[in-house]
Amino acid sequence: VLDQIGEWLKVDETKAAFTLKEAAVLLDLTYNEVRRLIQTGEIEARKYGTRYLIPRDDIKWFLFQQKLEREN
Repeated sequence: VLDQIGEWLKVDETKAAFTLKEAAVLLDLTYNEVRRLIQTGEIEARKYGTRYLIPRDDIKWFLFQQKLEREN
């Protein structure tokens, strides 16, 4: 995912939670796809002020589920 100045966003994978942009990078999705996953309840995000953050465990769980679906 490119940030606002056109550079690739680097994500610190050791963080406890991620912004939607960071989650998009980790999940190899677009920002809007991540928003859609939140809206449909496929991934959980928590709102802090005006920002949504997705806990690392929820990212891991989503990736695990995707892997299982590909294997079946």
